[in-house]
Amino acid sequence: MIGPEGILYKYRKVNPWIPYEVHASPHDLEGYDEPLFPVADTPIGRIGCAICYDWIFPEAIRQLAANGAEVLVRVSAYMDPWGATEPMDWWTIVNRCRALENTAYVVAANQGASLKHYPP
Repeated sequence: MIGPEGILYKYRKVNPWIPYEVHASPHDLEGYDEPLFPVADTPIGRIGCAICYDWIFPEAIRQLAANGAEVLVRVSAYMDPWGATEPMDWWTIVNRCRALENTAYVVAANQGASLKHYPP
């Protein structure tokens, strides 16, 4: 998270995407001693950020809220049709669920790409 003063904090992805999710953890980084769910005090409120797949897990976002986040920021790279369009519109559903569960604002930014620009 970067603010006018520079780097406010670093967020470490907690839930790696397939195929790494079954055998990787933030705890695998020897000497990693930064908080897993940091929250920054800013002029517009307390902001917590989580990356992409971490938003599928309510516990990760709940911990940001428990740490004081009032605004939850999501950055992702969901490609269509998986995750961002019908019939599997995880993007809208998950953003709304996490806002409701945590009584917080959600600011979400996804990539602006289309499947037709990716090779098979």
